[in-house]
Amino acid sequence: LQREGVYTKLLSDRIVERFRKDNMVLTSHLVAFTAFEILLKEHSHLDLFGILKLPFEDFRIPVQDFENCCNRIRSQLLTLEAKGEVRVSDPVKWDIKALVEDGISNLGIYHAKKPLKVLKDGVVTTENLKLLYYYHNRLLGYGLEKVIHKATAKMAMVHS
Repeated sequence: LQREGVYTKLLSDRIVERFRKDNMVLTSHLVAFTAFEILLKEHSHLDLFGILKLPFEDFRIPVQDFENCCNRIRSQLLTLEAKGEVRVSDPVKWDIKALVEDGISNLGIYHAKKPLKVLKDGVVTTENLKLLYYYHNRLLGYGLEKVIHKATAKMAMVHS
């Protein structure tokens, strides 16, 4: 029985390692991760359930600030790719404006309420925090959270 536990542990470690290295990062993963991490940083006094219950109006990021944060995450992902720790799709290497536009347009393409959208006033917002959280999870485990915390130090959410 103990031997089975050891074998299970070895196998699970190997599966996690392969998942991390073979995971293909899409633009939609990058924008979802970035947006949700910004939200976590801005509402650090809340737990996850508190975050998921926030009114959508509490999530408004100027698109330029959002692009800057996405660019920092992308830089870190490209560093990880160079080390063979993750794979990134070609659109992740596009100009940051094109990357963000592609990511937002493809994120939640099958859902009526969008995890992310850009309003006419140039503000990124959400219609569905739970979906945003779901898509955000694709990039957990790479230590990218630290990049967001540095990038958002001087950034402020837009309050309506």
